[in-house]
Amino acid sequence: MSSAQLTGKSLLFNANFYISEGKTLFGAFHYFNRQFQDKGLFEMRASIAKMPKGGVKVGEEQLEDSEYDLIGDLHEVSSPDPKQRPYINVIGIAQNVITKEATFDMNPQQYTYVLSDHCNNSILPLHAIIPDSPRYKTDKKGKSTKPIPKQSSPLAASGHITQVIPKEGDKEEHPERFCMSIESITFLGRFTAPNPLPDSSTFLTYAFIYSSTLDYLEDKPVALKKGKPAVDGVSMTQNSRSTNNK
Repeated sequence: MSSAQLTGKSLLFNANFYISEGKTLFGAFHYFNRQFQDKGLFEMRASIAKMPKGGVKVGEEQLEDSEYDLIGDLHEVSSPDPKQRPYINVIGIAQNVITKEATFDMNPQQYTYVLSDHCNNSILPLHAIIPDSPRYKTDKKGKSTKPIPKQSSPLAASGHITQVIPKEGDKEEHPERFCMSIESITFLGRFTAPNPLPDSSTFLTYAFIYSSTLDYLEDKPVALKKGKPAVDGVSMTQNSRSTNNK
């Protein structure tokens, strides 16, 4: 990994990632307010996205998609074994789920400084594979116990990038997706709207009123009606049941 000065305290790092014998990913990463040696072998933690088609200009540097596969913000650097596949943590929605093959796609999107003017392109398209493992046994019906997500379900996953999937017919083999071998997966809850409460006045016991701190400290219940401001500038829009402490 090597660096170049951008503006002020910003550095632009050129990073190489080992994927397999003969295959390397190239990335450009913004690093802010750090003193660092120019070249070396490092382990890094970063927010990453696929380099947008046509490249992107960062400061005075024009970064081309013909030179870089990845782009993002560098958060942490340490010195390790350089021949390691990149390990990533992502949160996104499972798409194109194929249960029999234990595969699915994700398009996690996140803000990165270097793509702040191209937010819609700050995406890391992934093809995730849940590999065979002794921890995934077969149940009584002969089905695998792999944690395969349902279509359109939100999840958090961690794993290694193991392969680059180029766009079909692209002679230069620009990345279309990155293959991710899942090490861990967590299914996230779906949002459901709460049931509406009856439209009635209510009392909040021991509500904290910033303009009446003394009453709160003395454990004096404060009555609040729906729609009445509990704090200057803040309106109570939900009811709560009152509680009586005896």
